[in-house]
Amino acid sequence: LDFPVPQSYYDRISGQSRLLVEPGSPDREPVEAEIVARVPVTDAQARTFLLRASGPDSLTLLPGMAVEGVLQVSTGEQGLTVSRDAINRYPEGRTTVWIAEPSAGKEPSAPEEPSDQQIYQVREKRVTLGASFSNWVQVLDGLEGGEQVVVRGNESLREGARVRLAERSAR
Repeated sequence: LDFPVPQSYYDRISGQSRLLVEPGSPDREPVEAEIVARVPVTDAQARTFLLRASGPDSLTLLPGMAVEGVLQVSTGEQGLTVSRDAINRYPEGRTTVWIAEPSAGKEPSAPEEPSDQQIYQVREKRVTLGASFSNWVQVLDGLEGGEQVVVRGNESLREGARVRLAERSAR
């Protein structure tokens, strides 16, 4: 499998880099391919180099078939990230997340629910974003770490709204 890759990624590909190959069929999940070689380009006008990979045996392709690849490389940086679903973007360019903080009271329970369900109060927090990868976005400024960020249901929240945690589902 041959992929043209921007030159700026040449030195960033390492043993930790991953190449996920997405076969042309929408009902198939991406599979990891083994990076075999980085082929430097001798043309000074070229802005890409050739990344050669070998797909797993389960990937059935014929010569000339098109595939898409997602190259995951390390930036060498560590930082705070949040789920892409937590980000609220506004037309004027502002980006925010909703933070859930424990409230003083407990919510009255329905007959089938336990009465000790913790209630949280939400507040909107402006954030500055950095790089994104997979379903995560780096937060450069605005969060300290350790905050509970609302990921689902955040589209209709208002400042000071009282919420409770939904049961978490396995991902």
